[in-house]
Amino acid sequence: MTITKNDKINTDDATKALNTIMQMERTSLQQSMPPIWFGVLMALAMGILIFTIAAGLRDYYVFPIIAIPLILAIRSKKTQVSPKTISLGVTGKTALFSLIVTFLALIAGGRFFMEVYKLTWSPIVAGIIAATLVYLLSVGERRDHLKKINGE
Repeated sequence: MTITKNDKINTDDATKALNTIMQMERTSLQQSMPPIWFGVLMALAMGILIFTIAAGLRDYYVFPIIAIPLILAIRSKKTQVSPKTISLGVTGKTALFSLIVTFLALIAGGRFFMEVYKLTWSPIVAGIIAATLVYLLSVGERRDHLKKINGE
């Protein structure tokens, strides 16, 4: 339907068009929503990475380092959506910085308690904490997507 300057828009047509646009937006958000398996696999990969670094298992760093981009590629291939590349605001930058500092503290703490106090389970605890944080972040991302889909 082409509209010229003198044509009036029918309210029924405008409502239908708006509803169609909103439905298309919800569909695209549903398709781009991170699946549960993605959060679980990323949490496991990050937990294993933190564990191997904290335990000083240099021969095994390569496995989670290879797994992380593979998981991202599989997700991108399955959903046919690439991750968003918007610029981070102050909150996003603060959260990213906090996550990096937390991971570095977990690595340092795991190594410290293992080497000084001979607590061989401390790297495992550091990995579990890192995996839990990543999983909780993925749950929050899914919740945000669901809110957008439901129009909240």
